[in-house]
Amino acid sequence: MSTATEPEGLKAEPGSGRLMRFTLRVVAGSLVVTGLVAWLLVSHTPAPTGHTAMRARTSATSSSLFYHALSQMTFQRSGDGRYHIDAEMNERQIRFVVDPGTATVMLSPDDARAGGIDIDKLNFSESAVTPGGQMRVASVIVPMLTVKQLTLFNVNAVVTEGRLPTSVLGLGFLKRFDSYDASGEELILRW
Repeated sequence: MSTATEPEGLKAEPGSGRLMRFTLRVVAGSLVVTGLVAWLLVSHTPAPTGHTAMRARTSATSSSLFYHALSQMTFQRSGDGRYHIDAEMNERQIRFVVDPGTATVMLSPDDARAGGIDIDKLNFSESAVTPGGQMRVASVIVPMLTVKQLTLFNVNAVVTEGRLPTSVLGLGFLKRFDSYDASGEELILRW
C-alpha cells in the first residue's frame, strides 16, 4: 500500500479554497449590483432641458464619475425686470433680488437683524460696491438659507453698514449650484 504525501511547503490550509471562492463571489456580486444601480440611475433620469443663454458651471460641486438626478427651481422675472427670490434665512422670511454682477450675498442691516444676525457685534472693516454704491461691509456666514425645497448651509455673505433697498443673492450664491440659466422671463437654478 502506497501513500502519496505532499512536500511540507506545499500543504494547503484547510478551508482556504472555500474562503477564496466566497471572496470572489462577494466581489462579483458587488460589481453586478453597482452596475445595476448605475444603469437604473442613467436610464430612468429625464434628460435636462432648459435655456442656455447665460450658464455657469462649477465642476467642484458635481461629480464626473457618477451621473446624478437633476433637480431644478424656476423663478419668473418680475415687473421691474429682475428676478426676486423669497428665501428663509435661519427660518425667517427674507426677500432677495438676484444679481450675478454682485460678487456675494449682500444683506441689508434690517434683513440681517431679521435673520438673527447681531449686527451690533459686526466689524464693518471691509468695503464693497453695492447696488446702492460703495459701502462698508462686514463678512458673516449664514448658517441656513432655504430657497423653496433646497436648504444651503454656511453661506458666505456680507452685511452692509448703510441702507440697502433689497438684499442681494450674487454670484457667490449662484456658484453653489451646478448651473444657472437666466434667459427671457425665467431664472433656472439646477443642482
